[in-house]
Amino acid sequence: MRFRVDIKQEAWTNAKEQARWWAEHRSAEQAARWLEGLQWTIDSLRTDALLHPIAREAESFPYGLRQLNYGLGSKATHRILYQVRDEKVLVLSVRHLSQRDLAPEDL
Repeated sequence: MRFRVDIKQEAWTNAKEQARWWAEHRSAEQAARWLEGLQWTIDSLRTDALLHPIAREAESFPYGLRQLNYGLGSKATHRILYQVRDEKVLVLSVRHLSQRDLAPEDL
């Protein structure tokens, strides 16, 4: 099954801010690769959305919540949190693994 993938503007803006911080404080090249890889990973949800686990905070959301861990190389650093509704995937947030769980009021 193929899904249409939408990203909440706030989620994408937050991801770009994280990449901008990394570019300013660490490596612009790594930040660009991270952001490009993030986009590719989010796009993979078109076909793989149901393969990823349910997020631990899913019970707080009316349509549930799934997560896809992402990072450069083999180490995940962030969680892509999304919902699947019919034939649509909605990415709600991209959060660092060290951040607290997502709550409905965060959206």
